[in-house]
Amino acid sequence: MNEWFAASFAPALSYYAALSPAAGFQGRCAMSIPADIEGKRVLDVCCRKGKGAFALADAVGPSGYVIGVDPDTDNVAAACAAAPKNHRAGSSWEHHLRFSPAIPENLSQACIQDASIDLVYINSVLNLAWSLPVALAEFARVLAPGGRLWVAQGVFAADDLDAQGERAVIGDGADAALGNDVGLPGAGAPLAHRGGRDSALSGHASMVGESGSIDVFSQARSCASFERMCLEAGFSSVSFSSIAPLAGEDPCDGECPGGATFWLADACATI
Repeated sequence: MNEWFAASFAPALSYYAALSPAAGFQGRCAMSIPADIEGKRVLDVCCRKGKGAFALADAVGPSGYVIGVDPDTDNVAAACAAAPKNHRAGSSWEHHLRFSPAIPENLSQACIQDASIDLVYINSVLNLAWSLPVALAEFARVLAPGGRLWVAQGVFAADDLDAQGERAVIGDGADAALGNDVGLPGAGAPLAHRGGRDSALSGHASMVGESGSIDVFSQARSCASFERMCLEAGFSSVSFSSIAPLAGEDPCDGECPGGATFWLADACATI
């Protein structure tokens, strides 16, 4: 890791390091895979230990290629160790699949080049991005013309609350309301100088729980807000499918601020 990267993304790396199960990380792990990705180049963001990447590798077939990235180097090591038993190529899995450490906001950490990916794939963990605007812009950077971002079974809020609401979203627009400048940095601008979640989390325990843990529900945006953010990041269109209310669960243990409700949906943003 070079000195610029270490200085620029140190807050983000600290943030993702805290999102471990022991630190109270909660999320939904659900998969929905587009039907037309055979032969495609797929990037699985926040791939954890590789289970989803292996399923994506099956879907793209022998002529496709999958890259799995995760902020946790232990997850990356576990995915690599599991690959020979979970990929059809066995010990030759590295011809079709690779895993690398990287945060969503800086895929260059995994040597992902501009316009080199056909599909960026992520599930509801996208809600926990350190800076969603920066992550979306990074996804747009690596996608080839006509490429897509696919959010599998994402968790979306029925309504957005403003910065005065109890269920405030941190990491993008609400950061500005909390006094943090989280606009997309200019070329070469160190992210450490534009605030971000480390500064937003400090002193706002009511937004993330007294334990300091956060989850995909407390950070959920509405479909309208997510669409707006994608368009601002450089995507040309956004669509939602398989939309359903989150039934049979109470993610807030009966204390959803303002009676907040949530929806599951597949989101597709196209370059």
